[in-house]
Amino acid sequence: MRNLILLIGFTFLMFQKSKADFILTAPLKAAYVCNLHLKPPVAYALISKAKAENPTNSLVYYFETQTLFIETFLSEDKNKYESFLKLCSKNLDLIAKDGTESPWKVFVKSDMLLYSGLVRAKFADYISAVNDFRKSYNAINENQRAYPNFALNLKNMGLMDVIIGSVPENYQWAVKLVGFDGDFNRGISRLKQIPDKLKGTNQDIFITETNLTLAFLLLNLKDKDGAWDIIKDVNDPENVFLLIVKASIARHTGRNDLAIELLNSRAKIADVSTLPYLDYLHGVCLLNKLDPQCVYFLSSFLGANKGTNYIKDAYLRIGWSKFLQGDISSYKTYMRFCNQYGTTIVDIDKSAHKESENTENPDVNLLKARLLFDGGYYDKAMLFLSSMDTTKGFTGQIKAEYFYRLGRIYHETDNTEKAVLLYLKTIQLGYTQNEYFAASSCLKLGQLFEKKESFIEAKTYYNRTNTFKNHPYTNSISRDAKAGLNRISKGRTR
Repeated sequence: MRNLILLIGFTFLMFQKSKADFILTAPLKAAYVCNLHLKPPVAYALISKAKAENPTNSLVYYFETQTLFIETFLSEDKNKYESFLKLCSKNLDLIAKDGTESPWKVFVKSDMLLYSGLVRAKFADYISAVNDFRKSYNAINENQRAYPNFALNLKNMGLMDVIIGSVPENYQWAVKLVGFDGDFNRGISRLKQIPDKLKGTNQDIFITETNLTLAFLLLNLKDKDGAWDIIKDVNDPENVFLLIVKASIARHTGRNDLAIELLNSRAKIADVSTLPYLDYLHGVCLLNKLDPQCVYFLSSFLGANKGTNYIKDAYLRIGWSKFLQGDISSYKTYMRFCNQYGTTIVDIDKSAHKESENTENPDVNLLKARLLFDGGYYDKAMLFLSSMDTTKGFTGQIKAEYFYRLGRIYHETDNTEKAVLLYLKTIQLGYTQNEYFAASSCLKLGQLFEKKESFIEAKTYYNRTNTFKNHPYTNSISRDAKAGLNRISKGRTR
């Protein structure tokens, strides 16, 4: 009998040990805010405090993993990458051993696996990344079935929809092979529901993150007005992620001066030196004003960056600035650097590498018009295009780019009739070229006709984007065209 009592007592104690909590305490909320403010040392201290106050609270493992994820993803530091993988694996095991029945348990498992997948993809371990995404996908769908009213499920379901829905058409067979089902537009719809569901709850700290994510995705979906509407009134001077997203959206919505103003304000933010990307963004915005000060920021990015992305584009842009200042020798040097260094993982670096292979100098008026257009200075861009006479000795490629850039200006200034004619001219000239002008013109025509609810024409031009394959923006244009076709087929328009 005594042994039986001891056995029952031991079993009870073991059960008690395995049963913990998932409590979003004040220190953990504060740690989450510190992560958004890019203050990992303070976040870690708060997480330690939360653990001391409640040693059985398994949410500490989630926020600890999140903090190192943010450091790793932004720094692209190989040492941090190895540390993150070890910490994430250890914390997933600790959470799995927690016997608590809570919607948080499988949600944080899904989120941590999503972090792991994103980091692995960042470091080009794509097979492991897909495996993590698959596990995250299965976990969040399991949690949705068990806890359908847990609003944060929509965050991961929406993000997984967007990730899977963004896979280029030629890789969709692999998506289906591993059992994924994703829809970019459905993902956006799910994310849009979250803020209202979280208002007034203990989870309302996630509203800002959701809005930032949603705004950035809408920007990439080319719904620039929708992106700006979400972000324009969100203010938090110490939120680094807000700064990045707001400045990026301002730059892409004709508010380049505001983007520069926002980036100038970063001197007030602690620990911002750990994020070289801000220098890259600052340099891009200054170049869009044709300001030679861009070279300082782009060079600073290249000196501090430990990652592999945007290196080619930074060298290209320094070269462009030197070219516009008349320093042809330095221009050629930076074109050589652009060709030699960096990677071609992201579209903008693919485009930069292609530019570096061009042995001819760019047309100065086209280059100025391109940069000024990107900054939203449409009248100034038009002046440089107006000074060109395309009947005099220009190649077919320069003519195609001329009509494309002119069409973009008319499109952005709501002269859609002229824009349509110019896009059609671009397509006609660009069929035999390995440039993106014709493909992008098809995409823009699809978006114009979709907005007019001329869905047959919209589908025609969205589908025609796939006839142009050998250009640097194949993946992003294909993704946007696919999203447009999905909206039309499901009766949803932007």
